[in-house]
Amino acid sequence: MMAAARRRAVVGVAATAVSLSVAFSGSPQAAAQPPLPAAPPQQVDQLGDFVYDQLFAVGVQVYERVTVKKELVNSPRPTIFYLPVLKRLHSPRDGKPGTLRYGFIGSPLPEAFTTQPIANPSSPRLGTGHIIPVDPVTYASPGFSELCVGDMTDGRPIGPLAGGSLAGWCPS
Repeated sequence: MMAAARRRAVVGVAATAVSLSVAFSGSPQAAAQPPLPAAPPQQVDQLGDFVYDQLFAVGVQVYERVTVKKELVNSPRPTIFYLPVLKRLHSPRDGKPGTLRYGFIGSPLPEAFTTQPIANPSSPRLGTGHIIPVDPVTYASPGFSELCVGDMTDGRPIGPLAGGSLAGWCPS
């Protein structure tokens, strides 16, 4: 019953889109507008959102930012960087409401990890490069990984997510 209703809705939307494209294809077109500025990152507050639920259904690895670790690097001069710590969410109801969420496709990622350092702890961006697996409870780092992620969206949100990337092997 529900599948039939969904099918009718999809057919109705498709028919409307086709008729609108035919109706407007011969109409004069307005000059191209400059691109809109990037939207601010969304925080997932409504944990019943259909689009968000579907990310889990299709196998996207969804993580939430649980903390940001401060790190002092002394080369070439003392500089403070920040490591975003991400923890895997196993269902749309996991995690804390209002946290930044990220989606990854590709190679399986660990339960929790940090990305490469970022300069601003409040930025939704992720560091690009090797990830560092961390203990999901203490966030202590047991070692190194040959997996990499990148901030492919350059800090721009993807639907209900603050960002995301392809996860894959990268050379050391």
